[in-house]
Amino acid sequence: MRDTERVHAWSAPLCISCTRRDAFTCAGPGTFSAGLTGSTGYSFCTEGNGSAPCPFYLGSFEAVATSTITATLTCADNTTVRRRISNLVIKLSQPAFGIAEQGTSRKGFPRGGLILESAFEVDGQHVTARRPASNDVIVDAAGTTFAATDLSVTLQVPCNSSVAAITVKVSAHDAGVTGGALGERPGVVNTTGTTGTCGASRPLTATVSDPNGDAGSLRWRVDGVLLAPATTSMVVSGPHSIEAVVRDARGATTTAREDVSCQ
Repeated sequence: MRDTERVHAWSAPLCISCTRRDAFTCAGPGTFSAGLTGSTGYSFCTEGNGSAPCPFYLGSFEAVATSTITATLTCADNTTVRRRISNLVIKLSQPAFGIAEQGTSRKGFPRGGLILESAFEVDGQHVTARRPASNDVIVDAAGTTFAATDLSVTLQVPCNSSVAAITVKVSAHDAGVTGGALGERPGVVNTTGTTGTCGASRPLTATVSDPNGDAGSLRWRVDGVLLAPATTSMVVSGPHSIEAVVRDARGATTTAREDVSCQ
């Protein structure tokens, strides 16, 4: 298991149902399908340490429909209308922690555990929404392979003088091919001085780099304890393990450690 796992671009089916249902397939009355591309980033551990057990961290997920869907909607006032649904984008609104199933590569998020942002156009009218996933979501992640099925969200769209409820279902799979849509994890070099005077304040210094330009703020851990975000120095009174920790916007984390002492 590597410190940080990255998933590459994938393509998979997307389905839209014109009626509210808990589950459906890409076939049958009232169900429409479209091509889908997207990307996601995740880590098995919150701090990127693959040697210790910890929750599954889903840092990013984005699904983009590659075609327009023309659907017959049933409005809340029982009228019907045909609408063109285009430019659909569904993405994870905020990082989330999943529950790992022991002995397998399956991870689960309970209903409402993933908050999704959706943006799309209905006959040229732009619509945005922020909704929780409307069902339990199972993710299969092992190394660079990734699969997410039955990820569904229910949206309200304009429909004549009222609205219609549509359910969008995403099924994504990536076999872990060479290359990565999300690029590389951030880099960090811990330049904190390893020796000094006991009882004196010592600056905590590091150099951060990220080829994708999405590295977040630098954090510090001393002997496994995470320090306050604004900490830039500490008093050294004995030997310590000092770690510089940086995480990018998609959840990839890099840690650089220095063992320090004093005289």
